[in-house]
Amino acid sequence: MKKSIISLIVTTSILLFTNSCKKDDHNHGDHDSINKVIMELTSASGNATLTFEDKDGDGGVAPTIIGGSLKGNTTYTGVIRLYTYHDNQYEEKTAEISSEGTKHQFFFSSTVAGISFTYTDKDASNSPIGLASTLKTVGSGTGVIKVILKHEPNKSAAGVAGGDVTNAGGETDAEMEFPITVI
Repeated sequence: MKKSIISLIVTTSILLFTNSCKKDDHNHGDHDSINKVIMELTSASGNATLTFEDKDGDGGVAPTIIGGSLKGNTTYTGVIRLYTYHDNQYEEKTAEISSEGTKHQFFFSSTVAGISFTYTDKDASNSPIGLASTLKTVGSGTGVIKVILKHEPNKSAAGVAGGDVTNAGGETDAEMEFPITVI
């Protein structure tokens, strides 16, 4: 009887230890913690740099968000740069996201009427990434530009290649809203 109880305790301990040490299947590198995003918008009639910075990540101190002003009826070229923060310095992760383009996609939306986005970069499978884009304004208004970076979205799902996040799935690596005024 004692042997079976000891055997049961040992077996249970081994099972608990083995399960608690399982490797996380969702490992997509250090870019999980995107602490800074810079979206540069350039046009012949003016530029805007939108910045999101959150050194301590979720919780703690609120992020610093800098929006901008855009001109109506204007086409902007957009470029996004991404950074992680550790050891008191930023490390750029843009190239990593680009090289893993089949596993990432940005999604853009705006509460300002008449703003539209077009992807201008593609991954190895000819699907959009969103590190480079075109933004067009029409008219004027005040609101936000929302940017979402998804990890392992279903790029073949309905609407995803066109920028609709609804059916994308995957996990959100970063999400922010930039205040914007179109004049």
